Amino acid sequence: AFYLELSLRSNFYAVQEPVFLRRRHGNNLSGASYAKILTVSQVFEDFVTRHHNAMNEFAGIIRKRRGDFHNKLYREARREKLKKEAAFHAGKAFYYAPSLKTFFRMLTAKL
Repeated sequence: AFYLELSLRSNFYAVQEPVFLRRRHGNNLSGASYAKILTVSQVFEDFVTRHHNAMNEFAGIIRKRRGDFHNKLYREARREKLKKEAAFHAGKAFYYAPSLKTFFRMLTAKL
């Protein structure tokens, strides 16, 4: 949430080279889980809700990010065998980012 708030007050610039490296392994505390991704998604949604007036110019980016979150939530829900949640997020992913891939996920999530 800190970086989202900071982005409203400062200019951010893209850097082509990596700024830091991160080592990932199976025992990371920051490993993905349905609950963790859902929490991050909720922080993003709370930010957008609090700053809805400033978000009009970023509508396309917000829509894409929502689609990304729902795709991640779908994949993690499938991995954790949460069928109802997987089906919900597959549908939302298709709504925010319609494509053949998200359409296929939406159809297969119901099975």
